[in-house]
Amino acid sequence: MATTDQLIICEHCDCVYEKVTLAKHQKALCTRCGGVLQRYNGLSVQQRLALSFTAAVLWIFANFYPVMSISLKGLKNSATLWDSVVALSQGPITFIALVAAISIIIAPVFQLLLLIWVLSFALTSRRSPGFKLCMRWLETLRPWSMLEVCLLGAMVAVFKLAGMLDVLPGIGLFSLAVLSLLLIRIAGRDVRELWDILMNRPPLASELNLCLCHSCGLACDITDNPHECPRCGAPLHARKANSLARTWAYLLASLVFYIPANLLPVMNTSLFGSGSDSTIMSGVLEFWAHGAWDIALIIFIASIAVPGVKFVALSLLLITVQRGSLWARKERSQLYRFVELIGYWSMLDVIVVALVAALVKFQALGDIQPRVGILFFGLVVVFTMLSAMSFDPRLIWDKGPEKPQNEEVMDEVASH
Repeated sequence: MATTDQLIICEHCDCVYEKVTLAKHQKALCTRCGGVLQRYNGLSVQQRLALSFTAAVLWIFANFYPVMSISLKGLKNSATLWDSVVALSQGPITFIALVAAISIIIAPVFQLLLLIWVLSFALTSRRSPGFKLCMRWLETLRPWSMLEVCLLGAMVAVFKLAGMLDVLPGIGLFSLAVLSLLLIRIAGRDVRELWDILMNRPPLASELNLCLCHSCGLACDITDNPHECPRCGAPLHARKANSLARTWAYLLASLVFYIPANLLPVMNTSLFGSGSDSTIMSGVLEFWAHGAWDIALIIFIASIAVPGVKFVALSLLLITVQRGSLWARKERSQLYRFVELIGYWSMLDVIVVALVAALVKFQALGDIQPRVGILFFGLVVVFTMLSAMSFDPRLIWDKGPEKPQNEEVMDEVASH
């Protein structure tokens, strides 16, 4: 049996494997539930640091240059990401402005600053001051950084306004597009490789009484019931504490907010003296009526279908786990990974409203203002994300006779 620093615990079903060396385009899969254990990354410390500096420059352009500009009757206006957040901060929906600021501005910049700090020291094979805390924060920030959602939201805003106004994409939009791709590449789950590069971990007991550290991915020996990870100091739990209760609580809260989010107006549009409120669904129907069926479909999927799928999927997972069901466990693990994948895409409508409200400010000629419905919709996104994060997918595999045998524990390396 290998020492624990050479082991991987599948975070979806708790199987234990030895790490393998992957070739280009390869990934290692769990033979039990099909989850991805390792992916080939191929970035050296120098390359990751260079891309981090590039991303930092792009963040400046994406945040301080207009994402788009519009014109109406000779009047011109433009909006940055900051303007979008300010547009949401007016009135009773201030909370959702904070959520938007964290997801499209604050979380990404902190990711980049932490990466640059850690990687600058890693160039000389040294751990940075506060290395453990920095790495733990990188893992915490990753799901809350939603630049790719912001990018799609900006594109939808362009199409939404193009039928009424002259719209011109700005430098900020192009910078945002490249920044989104770079951040996925340099700040994904494989950033955990820095632990292996920079930490000389002492070997622990080779027994299978192990626990996964969700912060740094270390397989921890819990024979003596330690309270924290010996590598990063994060609290250890064989299973997420009160997982089912917390998941139900967040899910039910999001269901409560889902009703006003769809019934109340999310935006008020006033052009040439006439104004009207619009809900999420009325916005979808408006795009469809004007022939923009593709944009209508994107908004419908992100704002209505995705939350609905998450409600159904999480409810199914919770009920089957509580009943101790052995039905389709591998497929249920895949369903949970799908819920994680689509998690934050519902933020699309919040970002669209923010951008549109920031752009259309023509006083007597035209104005667009966010309404309280977007607050409730933002709360739906936040609470469904918290619900998915609270669920422990290993509970799917805890009950029943099927147990992986040591001699059957092996890596499956699948090439694309």
